[in-house]
Amino acid sequence: PAAPRAPAPTPASSSRLSEQNELFAQIVSARRAGDAPRARQLARKFLRQHPDSPLAPQVRFELRRVSGSD
Repeated sequence: PAAPRAPAPTPASSSRLSEQNELFAQIVSARRAGDAPRARQLARKFLRQHPDSPLAPQVRFELRRVSGSD
C-alpha cells in the first residue's frame, strides 16, 4: 500500500509561510546591512509570532549572530 500523503497546503498556510519567508529575508537583510538592532527586533518578532515555524531554528541562529553587535 502507498504511504498516506500529507494534506495539500491551504491558502492560509501558504500565506503564513510566505509571511515567514518575507520576515526572515528582512532579518538577514538588516544583519547584512549592519543594522543589528533592527535584525534583533525582527528576529524577536518572528519568534513571538511563529515559534513553531520550520524557520525558527535559523532565526535563532541569526539572532545569536547579531546579539551584542551594536
